[in-house]
Amino acid sequence: MRKLEEQLGVAIWGFARAAACVRPRPGPICSGWPIACCRSSPYRLRNATFVLPSQLAEETLLSYPVAIDRLDIYTQFLLPAGIRPKRHKPIETTDIMLQVVASGREVTALPRWLVEEYAGKLELTTVRLGTEGIAKQIFVGTRRAEAEIDYLHAFLELARTHRHPA
Repeated sequence: MRKLEEQLGVAIWGFARAAACVRPRPGPICSGWPIACCRSSPYRLRNATFVLPSQLAEETLLSYPVAIDRLDIYTQFLLPAGIRPKRHKPIETTDIMLQVVASGREVTALPRWLVEEYAGKLELTTVRLGTEGIAKQIFVGTRRAEAEIDYLHAFLELARTHRHPA
């Protein structure tokens, strides 16, 4: 038991030391990125201006391979309505995810600006999630030792001042 306590002590100390090196920034650096349901252009919901959670119950939903409790489409849209998609399929890369969606077989939820970048190459359209939509917020922390680096300041300033179209 003593060995475990020593290991845990080192792990906790290591975590505390790492946490002490990070300076969290107050509030989100970016907010307002609309998250949209993305589907192929000839998709059956093509004329919709928004989609309801129940309309995704029979769909295969593609996402990045992260836990469901970290995906906005689940936490802010599907789960509050008591809905789960018919199938959830994780895909590692945006390119492949959007090519599969463009083939007309699945849907995904991504920032609208990202889908619009691909829309010129693939038959994709977006539809708002719910009547009001949902928006992404991004929070950031920097290491204390790197807090004064010029390019980091420039990135944070760009992220703070850039306004994303609704």
